Amino acid sequence: RMDSVILGSALIKISFTVVRYVAHLYYDGLIYLLSHQK
Repeated sequence: RMDSVILGSALIKISFTVVRYVAHLYYDGLIYLLSHQK
């Protein structure tokens, strides 16, 4: 079915965006902690 393929690709795009967003937040938090440890 075509709509399930569209839904699947949309879910992959959304999850990829979420993963990138979380990784960015985690990276920023890590830099923040490291810079404030001194």
